[in-house]
Amino acid sequence: MPLANIHTGQTPPPRNQAAAPKQGFTEIVEQSQTALENTMLKQTLTEYLEQFRILKEQQNTFLRQAEGRYQQDKKMLEMMLNAMLLSNKSLTDSIERECAKLSGSLLLSATKSVTTGLDRNIAAFDKAIKTIESKETAAVKRMGNHLKNFDEYARKLFVFDSIKHYLFWAGCISNVVVLILLLMR
Repeated sequence: MPLANIHTGQTPPPRNQAAAPKQGFTEIVEQSQTALENTMLKQTLTEYLEQFRILKEQQNTFLRQAEGRYQQDKKMLEMMLNAMLLSNKSLTDSIERECAKLSGSLLLSATKSVTTGLDRNIAAFDKAIKTIESKETAAVKRMGNHLKNFDEYARKLFVFDSIKHYLFWAGCISNVVVLILLLMR
């Protein structure tokens, strides 16, 4: 039989009745901890999904710009090629006309000048091709770097920041301390 309290005169409730409020409080603490963890996880996931969406939009914009630059360079190369072919054709036509008029040593002199002109055209064409190839290589390299950065950021997407990690463990430790305090009473 439990003894009455000297100051209040009341007898304490039996042990099984006193355990029920502690158990209810423990359940409330566990539920609040779970709700806090879920809220933090939802907030973190929402932030990372927004960052992922922004990065995806940036990547798509970059790819569209790169494709546009590639198409412009391709059109410019085609125009230069057509101009050079037209120039070569007109040069060849004029050479053929001049060769028909010339004889002997003049024919040899004209052939040399034609060869020089064609060599210059070929050199200009090679230079234009190298320029386009270097631009294309640079664009591919930039695109590769952008994709590499995007992949690295995507891998970091679900890694907790140190403050959130600290708050998570601090919440767990505080729940354990509260549980110990409740059990000691």
